[in-house]
Amino acid sequence: MQNPQGGSPTASCPHPLERHQLLARMAHFLTAPRRPEQRFAFLQFNMAGFRQINGLYGHGAADVLQRELGQRLSVAQGQLGWLAQLSADEFGLFVPQLAKVSGVAGLARRLQRQLQQPVVMAGGHLTPRVLVGLVVGGAAPLNLTDLLRCADYALAGAKSRPAGRQLFGRRQAAQAARQLVIRRELPQAIDDGQLQAHYQPVLDGLSGQLLAVESLARWPHPVLGAVAPAEFIPLAEESDLIAQLGETMLRQSLAMLARQPGERLKLHVNLSVRQLYCRELVPTLADLLAQYQISASRLVLEITESQLMADPVAARAQMARLKRLGVWLALDDFGTGFAALHSLIGYPLDIIKLDRVFIQELETAPKARLLVQTLAELSQKLGMTLVAEGVETQGQRELLLALGVNRMQGFLFSPAVPEGKLRALLP
Repeated sequence: MQNPQGGSPTASCPHPLERHQLLARMAHFLTAPRRPEQRFAFLQFNMAGFRQINGLYGHGAADVLQRELGQRLSVAQGQLGWLAQLSADEFGLFVPQLAKVSGVAGLARRLQRQLQQPVVMAGGHLTPRVLVGLVVGGAAPLNLTDLLRCADYALAGAKSRPAGRQLFGRRQAAQAARQLVIRRELPQAIDDGQLQAHYQPVLDGLSGQLLAVESLARWPHPVLGAVAPAEFIPLAEESDLIAQLGETMLRQSLAMLARQPGERLKLHVNLSVRQLYCRELVPTLADLLAQYQISASRLVLEITESQLMADPVAARAQMARLKRLGVWLALDDFGTGFAALHSLIGYPLDIIKLDRVFIQELETAPKARLLVQTLAELSQKLGMTLVAEGVETQGQRELLLALGVNRMQGFLFSPAVPEGKLRALLP
């Protein structure tokens, strides 16, 4: 069999291919005749945290990392197959002939180990974390689109595995079928109002007084059941659907807030990265606040560290505009990003939301308690409010109060609930 570029499918590539060249070779291979017992593999490599590299190590650092990992992968894979850079943070390796199917896991482990060796950067040494999604094919027909989709599912699964590797199997196939339904029906579900805003309380941990609620999107699917935000939010972020979903949830939440008695209850809303950098964000918010007759100071916009690091200069400018409008700004999932402490001085923040990973360790790790106490004192001195997320036990609540953290959120108090159940928590 000849491939589109000439030569045999097992010929090595001395240099990485362009993306379109790799895809053309793969498409040709998948449609051409081959022996029934022949097995092949596709490995997709993702550089975790790649988008924050320039912000941490200076302009051009990401390019240095791309070149270094591309060279390492090219040398390490040798004559196994066809290699290309698929995107800014991903590489793909197609192996058209596997000697042993059982050996693909070892291959992935060896290549991952090579890629995760420290890289010398201008700002110091960087040890990259590389995720690997693997697909083995040959027993059943598979086209290029389906192969790439299977690799994406495997890569998504790798993110939650300690080793950072995932082979596409039956479990991933079931998840893929479910996600296909979600992807197909999400646009209409948003249009039809199937997605609903639920609200998780933020309370005073001592008195139990309700201080604010965080708006969280929920999708009760008629067939699939409850579709988790982790399933549909990433799909919405791949397209302009996230802007539509964000505005839909914002309208629902502001309408809810307008129906509540008094003026003290605050509303927390999560911004997507597209919303944060959208030019129309501030005028849209101003119009909605006027429409529902809500003071801007009652709206808290939650932003993550990773969103800020995507474009720090643009983020500061947008946040300054939001502050002039009068809304409050919260740093969400604090402590899980790359530049946590820098975020506290580099951006106009009002609230710090301490990630649940710190709360989970409070009852067993003295260092976690010391860290939380230090952050409580630091936030007070900076004039910011500290909120503890993910509070699940009475012991955690008592420790947080003793450490100087009064505002809390978590299942100990209430999960996210629809508006009807929220009224029971109001004074």
